[in-house]
Amino acid sequence: MYGSAAISAHKLKMLPNWALFCFKDLASTASKEYEPSNPVLLAEDALLLHPVKGPNGWKGLLIAQESASGKVRTFRNVDGEKFELAVPIIETKVVAIEGVTLS
Repeated sequence: MYGSAAISAHKLKMLPNWALFCFKDLASTASKEYEPSNPVLLAEDALLLHPVKGPNGWKGLLIAQESASGKVRTFRNVDGEKFELAVPIIETKVVAIEGVTLS
C-alpha cells in the first residue's frame, strides 16, 4: 500500500525531491491493482504516505526532514484539505518510518 501511495503521490506531483531517496524501494512494492484515493498528506518538510484516519490521528509511512522535528506542520491532502499535525522528533537529516500516527 505504501508503494502504491508513493507512485500515486508522484503522479500527482505531491512527492518532493527530498522524499525521493526511498522511492525506488517503495515503488518496487506497489500493486498494479491498487490506487489509493488519498495517497499522501503533504507539508513543507514532511509527508505521510497512505494516511488512514484513526481515533488518535492519521497513521501512515512518515517521510520527514530534520527541520520538521518536533514541530506542528500544516499538511494537505489531494483535495487541498488542511490538517495541523505534530511531527515526532527526527534524529537524522531525512527519515522514512512506517506505522507512524500524527495527531
